[in-house]
Amino acid sequence: MIEVRAPDGTIVRFPAGTSDETIVDVMGREYGSQAPAPEERGVVGRTIDWLSGVNRREDIPQAAQARLGLSASQAAQMAALLATTASDDRLMRGISKIEPTAQFDKDEFGNLIAVMPIRDEEGRETGRTRFYPNPRGLDMTDVAQAAGALSLGGALGKAAQVIGAPISGLLGGATLGATEAGLVELASSQLTDSPFQVSDIPYGAAGGAAASKVASVLQGLLRPGSAAFDPNGALTPAAAAAVTAAGLDPATITREAAEALVQRTRAAVDPVEAGRLAEAQTLPVPVPLTRGEVTGSAGQQLFEDMALKGAYGEGPAAMLRGRRAEQQQAIQQNIGAIQEYLAGTSPVVGTMGEGGAAAQSALAARRATETHAASDLYTAARTSGPAMLTPGADQQLSQAVRSVLPNYNPRTAPDAYAFADELDQMMGAGRTINALCAWREQVSNASRAGTPDANALGKMLTQFDTAMSDAVTQSLLAGDAAAVGRWSDAIRNYKSFAETWKSKGGVLNTLTEQVTRDGTRTLRVAPEAATNYIFGVGGSKLISQPALARDLLTLKSTLPDAEWGMLRQEALMNLLARGSGGVRDGERVFSGVKFLKAIDDFTTKNPSTAKVLFTPEERKLLSQFASVSARATGGAINASNTAAAGAGLLQQLVGAIGGTN
Repeated sequence: MIEVRAPDGTIVRFPAGTSDETIVDVMGREYGSQAPAPEERGVVGRTIDWLSGVNRREDIPQAAQARLGLSASQAAQMAALLATTASDDRLMRGISKIEPTAQFDKDEFGNLIAVMPIRDEEGRETGRTRFYPNPRGLDMTDVAQAAGALSLGGALGKAAQVIGAPISGLLGGATLGATEAGLVELASSQLTDSPFQVSDIPYGAAGGAAASKVASVLQGLLRPGSAAFDPNGALTPAAAAAVTAAGLDPATITREAAEALVQRTRAAVDPVEAGRLAEAQTLPVPVPLTRGEVTGSAGQQLFEDMALKGAYGEGPAAMLRGRRAEQQQAIQQNIGAIQEYLAGTSPVVGTMGEGGAAAQSALAARRATETHAASDLYTAARTSGPAMLTPGADQQLSQAVRSVLPNYNPRTAPDAYAFADELDQMMGAGRTINALCAWREQVSNASRAGTPDANALGKMLTQFDTAMSDAVTQSLLAGDAAAVGRWSDAIRNYKSFAETWKSKGGVLNTLTEQVTRDGTRTLRVAPEAATNYIFGVGGSKLISQPALARDLLTLKSTLPDAEWGMLRQEALMNLLARGSGGVRDGERVFSGVKFLKAIDDFTTKNPSTAKVLFTPEERKLLSQFASVSARATGGAINASNTAAAGAGLLQQLVGAIGGTN
């Protein structure tokens, strides 16, 4: 609420955010020329100026960008100084303590400018550089101070809980604020050789109490929502820009990750780091990341690797081992959660091969059912009245069957020639379709021996079935009307059945075809090998064979939903298996790096198969999990197991001051 006092003393209230121009217009119309003019820049305008940092010069860098070339010790002092004070007087004292020859100036906006010498490796001055220690406006120095205060406040809050002190409400805020102010003032006074300001403690108490009230309001204002998406469910332009800035693909990011990213970006977190954190925290089971994994800094990752190996003591090593164990636990829990998500209402596959065997069993059962149905139609036709081919159609049938023979020698295929002669003798004598089908059954029985003769007979059967189907299509059957109808139904049905279940090389025929093995009729593909037949050994077809999509579409349209869901799980398990067997810190772990490569190969080299198996949201989830698991299990390591990273220890400690991760 904005309050303006009129010339007669009346308080006129305007809603928060009302522009200065609107206030002037309303007050002018109400009170005429006596209306007070607002200040040159209102409170909102001045706040915007401060937040945007317009009151500073662009040609003068801040401390973090100035490349001061300080020693490790000086850098540590500088980082601590900038994180504990915003006073120009103390900044000058502290910088002079770090570099006695430093000089100071102010720009036209009143910002403090420090002039520091640049020295070579031998300590000789080679030039000077200017920088802002803490200019007006919100910048990384202010963020570092706020982050340090928040971190300290969190630690004090935990300590206060231990001793039973209040940590919530106005009293709790005042208690923590006073304690925090005292500690920060102690650090600042030591760094700048300044007297300890006791007055900062009550200021801190008041600020802490006020902050506890403000925080409750801000929590309501900043509650996460769905502002990342428009009413149509698409990313808003601003959200898409934030996702792109984070190095992520707007087309593949999940809704949960996009919303989390936008919320973090609004909180002034680095967009790339915000994207990584959002991905990790919005998985079915959040995956904790180390600072090196969030920032992507190779130096920080080397530092963590050396700490994990005990280079900096058992305490840090134990902490990082605990984090690694938490990551692996979260990754394994995500694997189970993602599989259950894909399963939906289908049974969850427990072991590799179980889904393929279930799919094959369902297909074999359906083929058996349709075989019986086809047989029943033929039985009904055989027991009906007479039906036969019309004149001319019988000769077409005979010629179609005999067209196979020129490719075979009578000595190697005597049965084929004999059956063809027998069919010729049947033609023109008014033979019924029943008799022709009996001839076909005899040929079928003789074609199973696996000899050249049997091969010829099999091709003769194909020609016979095609010619009979053509006769039905062209209405070339004559005789009793009911019988003709039944024979037409039986022949049409068998054509459809054969195209579905007897297609040579087809996935349905291969999985359900029975052969005689050791005197017993059994499936050509053993149930335990069905998964390998469909996806290839080790899931090789998922990556290398785009034609797999065609077979999967056939299976999807033929299988019940439950078995199709189990088969999809098999595909996922084959992809996940590519991430197993990794080694880290001497232990077998899930390798997110290997899994990420598998997912990338799968979606880029065989996208049609990926689209058949998984929905767009499922593909996004798999890509997100692959990205997070790779970040958590990859990273830079010192393979020589030496202390080579020790030289960067102080720089890492300096970087830790004011870190926001």
